[in-house]
This record gives sequence, structure tokens and C-alpha cells, in this order.
Amino acid sequence: MAVTLAAGLILTSVIGWELQREAAELDRKRFALRIEEVMDQLDGRVEKTEQLLQQLQDFLSFSRGDREELFREWNRRRGLSYNYPWVCGILVATNTQPLAWHGQVPAPRGRTSTNWAAFEQFSTNLALECRVALTTSTRRDMRYLDDYDLRGSRQQTNGFNGFSKAAWSAGLRISRQQTVMFDREGRPVSGILFLMPVHQAGVADVLQDVRWDDGVRVRAVRWMHLDAVIVAPMDFQSLERALWDSKDSDLGLEIFSTLQPATETWLNPAGLQPKAVDPKFQGRAYLTATKKWSMYADRFSIFFYTTPLFEAQSSRRLARTAGTAGMGFTLLATALVAVISRSRGRQESMAAEVLEARDALAAAERERVRLGHDLHDGAIQSLYAIQLGLTRTATEVEATLPASARVLGETRKRVDEVIAELRQFILAREADTTKSEPGGLERVLAAMTQRLQPTTSTQLQIHAESGASERLSLSQTVQLTQIARSALANCLRHAQARQVKITLRHDPQSVCMEIMDDGVGFDPGLSSNGGMGLQTMQARATEAGGTVTVETRAGNGTRIVVQVGVTEADTPEVAAS
Repeated sequence: MAVTLAAGLILTSVIGWELQREAAELDRKRFALRIEEVMDQLDGRVEKTEQLLQQLQDFLSFSRGDREELFREWNRRRGLSYNYPWVCGILVATNTQPLAWHGQVPAPRGRTSTNWAAFEQFSTNLALECRVALTTSTRRDMRYLDDYDLRGSRQQTNGFNGFSKAAWSAGLRISRQQTVMFDREGRPVSGILFLMPVHQAGVADVLQDVRWDDGVRVRAVRWMHLDAVIVAPMDFQSLERALWDSKDSDLGLEIFSTLQPATETWLNPAGLQPKAVDPKFQGRAYLTATKKWSMYADRFSIFFYTTPLFEAQSSRRLARTAGTAGMGFTLLATALVAVISRSRGRQESMAAEVLEARDALAAAERERVRLGHDLHDGAIQSLYAIQLGLTRTATEVEATLPASARVLGETRKRVDEVIAELRQFILAREADTTKSEPGGLERVLAAMTQRLQPTTSTQLQIHAESGASERLSLSQTVQLTQIARSALANCLRHAQARQVKITLRHDPQSVCMEIMDDGVGFDPGLSSNGGMGLQTMQARATEAGGTVTVETRAGNGTRIVVQVGVTEADTPEVAAS
């Protein structure tokens, strides 16, 4: 009896320990997977906000007439409170002295112009101030600040509120953590400001005479041509609620504006002290992790922890049940075997459920990408606004500046071509295997780089072998276009590259697209790098019948190679041979 009891206790202890170990390992994997999903959702909402502000930037750059009435109509159509609940409101602050330099220092013409020294010196001494002219409505429980400190000089490269950086930048900037709104009780709401500059139309004419790598002149030109600044206060408590969609969550998170969590940098406070700095909570919590979050060159951190819902879904209970039952019924060998078998079966079932959930999440991601295609109608509307502005400007200057009018006319034609290509790609069925029009991908990539070049100091180059675009089906052209757009966006936003080169080549079996930059690179093991992630690029390449290869290392640039398969019959010359 003693031998049987001892053997049963030993066997039960070993089985209970093994089940406990397997359950803990499964929970750690599930925790890591959920963290990646949440960070992708955060990146998606930030990128959605950037697209909204870019649309407003285009609208303000090319709108004519009663800007206040047009802005009110633009705001009504966007539905900010419903579609962007984390944006407290949007303000448009106009430059109080947009023409301060006119008549005092002429704009340089040509790289060797003698006016550059005076122009740069004047811009260095010119202090700018923007005052709020247009505002959207806010939530009922919030109101705007009286002053968002939208003033500064070019010398304030490390300004407290990011205004100076935004004024001489081409795209979005963010402020430090600060008070962004007041609640209904008059208490400050902490967050950050998204700052999007709007420059005068003449900035493009002057920038074409500036070398892409001459940062001092580029900043001076943009500083002198600032027309307005779009300000969007961000509420991270609302951003967190939008993640869970009013449902119970298996994870909790705390967002900080610094790499190391601290009470004073807590962006979504829910108490007096964050759990991330509470040693007692660290000891009680089941699983915790602190992840870096890179957002527009600023480093944030997110503290994740499991909730009771996560622990309720854990299989650790099965391990404890098996151990207790085994010790209580050691003499009943058949019952012990049944308990073990049942525990094993439940473990396998839990693993299968996790795999099924992963597949469901992948399907949901594909659906999200499909819905993202529909959002490109917003981009088409922005292009229509640009087209309208170019047409009106060409008409206005035709009598006095016929050469400029012709250039504007040619630019409008290129915009027409881009609109036509975008609409063709959006309306095309993914399953369509017919051939794209001659040079389709090459033309789209060329148009994409032409549109982006004036907005960045990074030099964009494209080289395509003859006949490479014609070998792609329409579906492959669409997927490669989206991969190139995502790669360029990530490069311009994060890489700090001086040069980006896109190469399109082909051989008898495949077509290859290579995107290479000389930027800072990144660690592919960090899921926050690359915006919506490299997994989305791989999914698109898979749908196109190909693969994605990423070669990168921190400090040494990035090389992305997309290779899709084609048949020899796809090329007339090959088929004829």
C-alpha cells in the first residue's frame, strides 16, 4: 500500500508539474501574440489620424472662397466624434505674418543665387506666431485651451511644443506631453498634439532650386512660406477605449511618453499611480511586459498586463485539477489515467482554439486591408481638390506667366493620370488575372515618387527594365503598388534616409521589385517597426504569388525585395522564342 501510494504521489506530481509548465508556456505565447495585435491596432489608428490631417492639409492648400464655411462642411462629412473619438478636436491656426519677408528679402532663384545668405539670415531672425482661426466642435465633456503656444523661431529645434519643428517640416510632427484640453470640471487633460503644417503655394517653386540634402535651405524656405498649422489634440484614454470597443479585455495597458514608465509621463491615467511602477502589482500580476513604441521619431513605451479574463482563459486550472484529483485517487489507477487523458485532451483543444483564433485574426486583418482599399476614395477626393487648384492657378497666371501656366497644365495632366490609375486599381477585382496596361506599375511608381518628392528632402529614384511592368497581371500590379506605397511611407516616416531607390527588373520566370534606402535601418524582431508591419507586405506578396525578403540592420539602411512569379508566355518575346 505504501509503495503504491508513493508511486501514485510521485506520478501525480510529475504529471501536474508538466501540465503546469505547458500551460504557462502556452499563456506566454498567447500573451505575446495579443501584444502584437494591440500594437498593430494602435499604429493603425495613428496612421488613420495622419491620413485625416493630410486630407485637411490638401483641402486648405487648394481651397478657395469662404474657408470657414468650407471647413465646417469638411468637418461635418468626416464625423470626427464617431470615426476618430481619440481626437479631441481639430484647430487651424493661421500665420499672423505670412508675408513678413515680402519686399524685404527676395526669394532666391537658382542654387547659385546671391540672395540665399540674406534669405537664410532673415528666416533665422523671423519669429513666427500662429493664432487659431478655425475649430471643430469638441466632445461635451471637453473644451479647448485658450493658448496652445503656437509660436517660435527656427533656432528652437528642440522646442517644448514641437511648433518650430512642424513649421519647417513637410509632414506631421508631434509635441511633447502637455495639457491639451480641459474637462467639464476645468481639470487639465494630458496628451500630445499632432501638428501638420500648411505651406503657401510658392514653396514648391523655391524648393525646386534647393538640393535635396541641403537641410538648412529647405528649412529656411518652409519657415518663410508657412501659411497655417493644423493642431489635433490626442486623448489617449479615448484611444485605449477605442481598442476594446466597449468590451471586456483580456489585457490592460498603460501608455507613457518616455521609454521608462513614470507617473509624470502617464498618458492614459486611471488612478493615482500607474501599475507599471507599483512593485506590489508587479508581484500580483500573472504576466506583464513593457514594450517600446516608436511614433514619428519619438520613443514611447507601453506597459501590458493580463486581466482576470485572460487568466480565466488559461489552462492552468486544468493542471491544478489534475494534480488534486491524482493525489485524492491515487489507488484508482484507471481514474488517474482518465484524468491525465482528459487533461491532455483539453490542452490540445486549447492549443487548437488558439490556432483557430490566430486564423480568425488573420482573416480579420485581410478584411481590414480590403476596407483600407475603400478608404482610397478619400485620396481621390484630395487629388480632385489638387486638380481643381492647379486648373484655377493655371488660368489665373496664363496671361502673365504663360510658361508657368504650361507647367501647371502638364502637372494637372499627370494628376489626371494618377486619378485614373487609382480608380482602375480600386475598382479591379482581386481575382482578375488579365494583364495590366503597358507600363502600368512603372507609371504608378513614377507618379508616386513625383508626388512625394516635393514634400521630403529624401531623394527618390526609380529605374525599371523595359517590359517588366507588362508581365504583371492587374492583381499583381495592385499588390506591388500597395507594397511600394507602404515601404515608402515607412521609409520617409522612420528611416531618416538621404536616398531611396526603387528598381523593377525581370527574368523569364519572375518580376522583381527592389526598394533600398540608406537610412538608419531597424530591428525586424521588434513588431512596432514598419507601421502596420512586415506581415502585411508578406500577405500582399503571397496573394500576388511571390515572396518578400527584408535585409536590414540598425544604422545600415534597409533593402526590401519583392519577387513574384510569372510564366514565360507572359512575355511576347519569350513566347515567340
